[in-house]
Amino acid sequence: MMGKKALLVLPVLMFLLFISAGPVLATEDARGVYPNGAEDCYAGCLPPPGTYFINYTTYQKFGSMRDNGGHKAEIVPGVPVDLKADLGVTVFRFIKGTGCKILGADWYWHVLIPVKYVHVHTELGLHGSKTGLANLTFNPMILGWHFGDWHFAAGMDINTPAPGYDKHDFVNTGVGYWNVEPIFAFTYLNKSGLEVGAKFMYDYNFANWQTHYTTGQEFHFDWAIGQKFNNFKLALVGFYWQQLTKDEVTDQGQTYKGTEILPWTGKGRVWALGPMVRYDYKNMFFLLKWYHEFNAKNTVEGDGVWFKYFYAF
Repeated sequence: MMGKKALLVLPVLMFLLFISAGPVLATEDARGVYPNGAEDCYAGCLPPPGTYFINYTTYQKFGSMRDNGGHKAEIVPGVPVDLKADLGVTVFRFIKGTGCKILGADWYWHVLIPVKYVHVHTELGLHGSKTGLANLTFNPMILGWHFGDWHFAAGMDINTPAPGYDKHDFVNTGVGYWNVEPIFAFTYLNKSGLEVGAKFMYDYNFANWQTHYTTGQEFHFDWAIGQKFNNFKLALVGFYWQQLTKDEVTDQGQTYKGTEILPWTGKGRVWALGPMVRYDYKNMFFLLKWYHEFNAKNTVEGDGVWFKYFYAF
């Protein structure tokens, strides 16, 4: 069996690894590779063929870890798992609309390059920080359809292990495994300016070859309901993240799953909700939003502020 020291340190390390990409403790990186809440308006409405740039910048603060019952997690009865984490990320996304048609859809591809700063402090006296590249994302084929007021998009993102990931580091800016993420998104947008849309994702995570830890499969979605007023758009935005299968870790030839590791390392879940405002100007837009997370299980809760800038070449 795993030693007592490993039982205490492993979950903390898993959280720190998560911070590399965007939040929890049921998964090795504490919330999966995808930064939940990144998308909002026009999730399924791709722009005309051309070249585009989007910058996502976010600051997120986490300070409450929840167990399987949604209560504050404890290492042992009476000893809470207290840790504070600050995460700053800026992501450079390049999108190319090829002008080609496939199955009646427009064909696009994109690349995302994230740079992250992570700082973590625990009540156990452990702390650390790190800055560097997170998991790189690419997708050679994104398809977009348009049917009047309805717009749809589909593809499969491929997320690489983070450059510079090292299992010996207390804090990492990304996870050390490959991930594939099928995506489907839709947007309903009528002439009055009303918009309803969502982006649905399913994550399959491969084993981390350095730690022999396999994060469970995940389902999650970002959503938005908004109304346009001249050049402004106001919206209610949110996201939901749910782990569907248990994590697995191999130690000395034996494989352990989920709560066999610790009582609060079962399937993670979290909801989030917040306001958004967007301003369109010529070939650009500027967007600001805030999320508050709640009803978490086997993961951390926190708050996040996002700023997004879009430019059409």
